[in-house]
Amino acid sequence: MKNIFLISAVIILFSGSCKIIAYKKYAQKLNISFGSGGGFTGAYDEFLLNGKGQLSSIKPFSNDTSLLKTIDKKDFKNVFKTLESKLLQKIELNQVGNMNTFIKLYKNNQLIKSFQWADGATPSTELKELYNTLINFTTKNPNE
Repeated sequence: MKNIFLISAVIILFSGSCKIIAYKKYAQKLNISFGSGGGFTGAYDEFLLNGKGQLSSIKPFSNDTSLLKTIDKKDFKNVFKTLESKLLQKIELNQVGNMNTFIKLYKNNQLIKSFQWADGATPSTELKELYNTLINFTTKNPNE
């Protein structure tokens, strides 16, 4: 009887840890690009959140990046869960204007999902909340 309990406990323990390991491997292949801009200059304030939780700023008119900080693991995981949610996956939004806001999801450096909307457009509540969460990462003090 003790052996059955011990084997069951080991199986439960390993099945939970496999899920965490699988998620980490999956997330490492993902990148989120987000920002806003356009207008007369065509310049964008663009940021990149990679699969390791590192947030970088992308300089306008170049591919140069500078690391801003590493996002808290809990916040990082919540962002990716939101992006993968069925509700967000159903949204199709590509409204281009003079000034634009965007969120792009890449897997293995291939674009898999993109949201873009012009100033004055009304994206879904979920999309606005996701963008606000992402943009708040860029303004929070890394020591908070």
